[in-house]
Amino acid sequence: MSDDVTMFYAHMIADLEGNPSKMPESKLWRLAYMSHPDVHVALLRLHQYKRLNYEVAGNIVQVGLPFSSALECAERVAA
Repeated sequence: MSDDVTMFYAHMIADLEGNPSKMPESKLWRLAYMSHPDVHVALLRLHQYKRLNYEVAGNIVQVGLPFSSALECAERVAA
């Protein structure tokens, strides 16, 4: 899955979960055929390329998404 599609899924799942910190653990990632380790690796890659902020310390997760919603993410990617 491309980074743009992963970003869209991250925003969409964060919108549905109501909290970006719950997004990495969401079962909704199964819709994209991604397991928890796959999500972790994808989010770390996006963090490395400064597309989002993803920090993990034990069971504490902090996620900072660059757009306010999945719709805004899709509009910016499509532009």
